[in-house]
Amino acid sequence: MVSILLPIDPSDDGTEHASAYNRRYSGVPRSFLEHIYDTPMLLRHLFNRVMDGSGILWLVRGRQIFVLVGAVLYVLSPLDIIPESFFGTFGYIDDVLALFLGVCYIAFIFRQIYVN
Repeated sequence: MVSILLPIDPSDDGTEHASAYNRRYSGVPRSFLEHIYDTPMLLRHLFNRVMDGSGILWLVRGRQIFVLVGAVLYVLSPLDIIPESFFGTFGYIDDVLALFLGVCYIAFIFRQIYVN
């Protein structure tokens, strides 16, 4: 399948969008920040693929669900690395970090499958 990127604005030649597309899907190593920027897009694609039942193996779906459920259970668990009862608001940092890492890991798994 060949896609052609046509600019909406005649003064825009589309090279910025084309280079972003090529950088995203070429398989070239990318920075951590670029992976973070791609996470919302990848999660939307993941949700669509899981809901329509095509593309992703059940084993991978199970692993993604397991990671997400584990991150949510850690956030809801009274046992923490930094307990809220001793450190107050500062104690929520590990909960947010666990949830963030879980979502990034799911996006990373999906990227590996989606690109290949």
